[in-house]
Amino acid sequence: MDSVEPLDDADRATRMRVLAFFEAGPAILARHPHPVHATASAFVFDAEYRQVLLCFHKKGRFWVQPGGHLEPADATVIDGALREAREETGVEPPAGTAPTIVDVDAHRLSSRFGHCTEHLDIGVAFTADPATALRANDEVEGVRWWPVDALPGDAATGLDARIAKILERLRSR
Repeated sequence: MDSVEPLDDADRATRMRVLAFFEAGPAILARHPHPVHATASAFVFDAEYRQVLLCFHKKGRFWVQPGGHLEPADATVIDGALREAREETGVEPPAGTAPTIVDVDAHRLSSRFGHCTEHLDIGVAFTADPATALRANDEVEGVRWWPVDALPGDAATGLDARIAKILERLRSR
């Protein structure tokens, strides 16, 4: 997560909070009875960063990047994000590419998510070919590429700002 330079004071505060949570080690994987959960997301873009791959989340009822809870079998946060992308969309990074951590985020959840009230999320980015066959699993109703400057109206709250920050980081590398 050291590669994610905070863009402002709010980013800095979120990063510090998430890092402190993740320092607890394996204990962060426990979901019950804890209301705050550790998650990993995959921000999948086309090679020109003009499109982003989103899925329609059944429980949340919104379009969002693939992602979910870290599992004990995930050796790293990147592994967790790649597993989630594969499970929810069928997409994997091309051979020879190195997905990278690009975002640290904390977001509140609606009552639709039960006892879980917040996700502390690490975002990982990679590119993929939009012609790749997509496959939704049982957690999502659909998977689709969207222009980064024309996200769906029913996207998750704050997704547009989060993607904008990620693109700023990716384009400055």
